Amino acid sequence: MSFADKYLQKHLFIEQQIQEPPSGLLRFVVVIPAYSEDKILDTLNSVKKAHLPQGHIEVIIIVNYAETEDEQVKKENEEIFKRILKWSKVNSSPQLKFFGILAADMPEKHAGAGLARKIGMDESVNRFNMLNRPQGLILSLDADASVEINYFKAIEDVMNKNDGPDGCILRFEHPVSGTDYPQEVYNAIIQYELHLRYYKQMLHYIGFPYARYTIGSCFGVTADAYIKHGGMNRRKAGEDFYFLNKVFPNAKFVDINSTCVHPSPRISNRVPFGTGPEIARMIGKPDGKYYTYSPQSFADLKLFIEKTEKFYRLKGAELKNEITGFSEPLKEFLTENEFNKKLNEISLNTASFESFGKRFFNWFDAFKIVKYLNYSHKSHYKKVIAEEAVKEYFMLKGILYDRFEPFDLLSKMRELEMV
Repeated sequence: MSFADKYLQKHLFIEQQIQEPPSGLLRFVVVIPAYSEDKILDTLNSVKKAHLPQGHIEVIIIVNYAETEDEQVKKENEEIFKRILKWSKVNSSPQLKFFGILAADMPEKHAGAGLARKIGMDESVNRFNMLNRPQGLILSLDADASVEINYFKAIEDVMNKNDGPDGCILRFEHPVSGTDYPQEVYNAIIQYELHLRYYKQMLHYIGFPYARYTIGSCFGVTADAYIKHGGMNRRKAGEDFYFLNKVFPNAKFVDINSTCVHPSPRISNRVPFGTGPEIARMIGKPDGKYYTYSPQSFADLKLFIEKTEKFYRLKGAELKNEITGFSEPLKEFLTENEFNKKLNEISLNTASFESFGKRFFNWFDAFKIVKYLNYSHKSHYKKVIAEEAVKEYFMLKGILYDRFEPFDLLSKMRELEMV
């Protein structure tokens, strides 16, 4: 019996697609969902150019479309699939093999990036299961991203040096200049990436223990960790955020800054939210700016998280008095979410502060933080331009910097995260 037999019996959405047996040296499987991606071969070429590690690699591209798509879209995706198969036949080698899966006429209720990624990741699990290799690494990439030439080598080096990590988060940088896109797109992606980096750094600042990026093209997870957490979800968008934040509390992840993935800054409306729609929205605004959460809303959360140990020791009326010191939006939010009741429940089921803290942040998790930030900005706070938020972050951290153009601020944020 192999490690993933039970998972595969219970969770597969479609049956095994790749009939060729995996190499006994298989270590990495790269999963790439694709929908109407006419430039998918650019991504595959960037993967092919990367220096190969010691183990073997498979790349699985899942071309997918919903049953409700019009015939032209279906035909377009089927033609792309044929091009992928033709390219794969010419460019595969014993150490690096490319496989295409056509997930056609997916049910409208679930069709989208999440289901396509799940199909590819489940297929990856099946490949590793044939070898009984639970530590095989599933790498998630997008069909419009590119990787640097040391992509596989850097991942191999970091994963081998650490004590059996369950996954990795890869450094990313969107292209912010060039001739591939209009200047307004580059201006917008600078703003959006500023927001992403500000948001993650503010999570660090407030003391949230699982402050990591959750970008679909920039993570890897072992087959074992993947199945232990129920596999990828079928969300039409945000599947990466939901999956990774489910895994982080119970798994060991490492950051890999020695290589870089370059996600696309292109405009897209293929998903309801994410980079593509945000770029489109920014370009449609008169000022072309991205508005992010107020630093004060994070300050509320910092005060709250700093009192975690105190919450462990307080009960009843003492706890009620402690809550009165919070900001109005936070008090309202905690009341609506039955904070006292939940805290008493957590306390009754934990015998140490360590176990209390784990349960506490399983409840007040990344989803709760997003919910609070959205709640507090409905009537209490105003969102601020991303570049202004970053300046305030620098002040909070005592970072001296005297160049305040958006590109310069982004360069500094990137630099700080390399440490």
